[in-house]
Amino acid sequence: MRIESIKVENFRNIHSAEVLLPSRLNVFLGDNGAGKTSLLEAAHIVLTGRSQRRATNEVMLRKGADYFRVAANLTLGKASVVSEYGYSPGRQRSIKINNNPVRGLSELLNEFAVVSFAPEDLQLVTGTPAGRRRAIDFLLSTASAGYLTRLTDYSRAIQQKNKLLKDLQKSGPHGSDRDQLHSFNAQIIELGVELMRARSAYSREIASSLHDIYAELSDEAETVSAEYTPSVVEEDESKWAEAFERQIEENEEKERILAVAVVGPHRDDWELTLANRPARQHASQGQARSLAVAMKLAGFRYLESMRGDTPVLLFDEIFGELDPGRGKRLLKIVGKFAQALITSVQPATIEQLGEDASCFNIVEGAIESVPESDTRGH
Repeated sequence: MRIESIKVENFRNIHSAEVLLPSRLNVFLGDNGAGKTSLLEAAHIVLTGRSQRRATNEVMLRKGADYFRVAANLTLGKASVVSEYGYSPGRQRSIKINNNPVRGLSELLNEFAVVSFAPEDLQLVTGTPAGRRRAIDFLLSTASAGYLTRLTDYSRAIQQKNKLLKDLQKSGPHGSDRDQLHSFNAQIIELGVELMRARSAYSREIASSLHDIYAELSDEAETVSAEYTPSVVEEDESKWAEAFERQIEENEEKERILAVAVVGPHRDDWELTLANRPARQHASQGQARSLAVAMKLAGFRYLESMRGDTPVLLFDEIFGELDPGRGKRLLKIVGKFAQALITSVQPATIEQLGEDASCFNIVEGAIESVPESDTRGH
């Protein structure tokens, strides 16, 4: 997959801009607040239907504007595709592929694959389990429409169970309520085990590439791992369903008191280690960022193998907290992957970027290409 061009209107602080992306590596330079992140967010929303910053349409609408629109011209194999996302207050968002309305975001994930990285993705290493689950669930949903369906159904069953538990706190248990709770638990176990198996398989699949990418990026021999730690405690995957059911029964009273489901994939986590020590406590800022980037690129390789096509990389301010050596190695690594859109406040040169690269300046939402002669100096 390749983005040939993006056109943006009234999005964040970008009034109107159109940029052609002729190279595999496209670097956008500018001061903080110039519009670099907005451009990447626009690319993300037109390909996935959602902001990687979890922003609402109202927030992304340029101040004083009555609509925003993003359009991307892409190449998928030998086919040309146009994706469009539009929003106007008081009206439904409009999403189209080749001028055909898209009714569900799953259609976009099935069509396009994107791997993004932003400064807040450092939370993959240092943040809460919820952030890791959200990032990995998005990747697995991009890899498999079936996973997204099961995740949606599981989340709905958990919400329904939690509502019933809250109702039981007020009214007390009745026979019909117990039957309904049992029905929700049966759904949660069936769907939850499928999610657990997919997450476990993913963690095994990326183990080797995660280690190799981190080693190349950091130029260090430290061992790294991202071990899946399910909420259901049972080492034998063939016994997960029985263990899940048993642990729900064991926590029945706790769930009634708290009025929330306390066991299941919605409580899963991944333990990231660096040199056999928890990365969350022991990694430096540079190591944590390198590990977070390696997680994203390992996910890229996973998507590539599962989908049979090549995702696009969107990397926002990726060089923060990286020393010059890691930054240079990162550019070299990214150049081996696929088309990438990268933002930075740091100047760049052809020596750093490589020959198959283009540079752009962004100033107050306006985008200008940088002549090649201007990127040859230091």
